[in-house]
Amino acid sequence: MTTLMAIGGAVDFEEPIIFKEFVKRAGGSKARIIILPQASGLKSTGQEYVKAFQELGVKTKPISLEFRERKLADKKNHLDALRRATGIFIAGGTQMRIMPIIGGTNFEEELLAAFRRGAVVAGTSAGTAVMSKVMIAYGKGGATPREGLARFSPGLGFTDKIIFDQHFRQRDRLGRLA
Repeated sequence: MTTLMAIGGAVDFEEPIIFKEFVKRAGGSKARIIILPQASGLKSTGQEYVKAFQELGVKTKPISLEFRERKLADKKNHLDALRRATGIFIAGGTQMRIMPIIGGTNFEEELLAAFRRGAVVAGTSAGTAVMSKVMIAYGKGGATPREGLARFSPGLGFTDKIIFDQHFRQRDRLGRLA
């Protein structure tokens, strides 16, 4: 069974209900979690998620794959980590940071293979947006739909049935969604 957990954004570490569910679906205390922090502009993002998942009882230390350059995507240890993963968490930030680094690489192929074999894939904000085959890459705010409000780009392709968007109320994106 394949599972995508699309989290809109502004996750709450104080009440980690969604993280608990992710850990449960990824194997509970035996989960092998990989964190992809590439969308974030903060260098500490990956390690913050490592800590959060450990605090939720994951015994095998989660691995944050910290590479920020395309040439580093296909390192053997990165591909091996994906092959062992039972859960993959894609951090938030800017979704357009992800595809230039991962798109079209062996890493992307292994990521999709992990999902097909049953690894749970979760993401927040940009990590949600990049899940679909076509993602909303850019856009403007506003309550009324109008031409040019949304710009599209290839995503990772975990699904081709829907397109994810996030932060509707906070960033006034209802027109973009429509």
